Formats: sequence, C-alpha cells, structure tokens
Amino acid sequence: VELTKEGLRAGTGMTWAYRMLATYYARLGDEENAADALARLIQHYPGLTMETLQQGIPPSLLEYQPAYFDGLRKAGIPES
Repeated sequence: VELTKEGLRAGTGMTWAYRMLATYYARLGDEENAADALARLIQHYPGLTMETLQQGIPPSLLEYQPAYFDGLRKAGIPES
C-alpha cells in the first residue's frame, strides 16, 4: 500500500495505481480506503467494469493472480 501511494505522489499520471490500492485495501478489509481508491479510479476510467478490465490485462495475470481480481470485486467494481 505504501509503495503504491508513494508512486502516486511521485507520478500523478499513474492513475491506474488506484486499481492496485483498491484491491489491496479491500483484501485488508479496509472498506473506507478501498471505496476511496475505487472512486478515484472511476474518476479517471468512467464506466470501468471487471469485464473491460479483464480485456486489457495480460492473460497470465488473470490466471495467476485471482486474489487481485477478488480484491477488485470486493472494492466494488461491477462485473459488467
């Protein structure tokens, strides 16, 4: 979480990093921060869904990182 936040402070154009924060916080059970990270992500990527996200992610990540996507679902990204 801290490294991702540091990256956001260092490079304001790294808005995709909110996706990582949302999943980290959701997996930690920190619903408030997960919701905040998700809201910031959606500001930059309106209409983002699990479906559109998975279309742009390398297949290896889909296969080998299921917890990452579970965290995004817990954070509240809609399926479609």
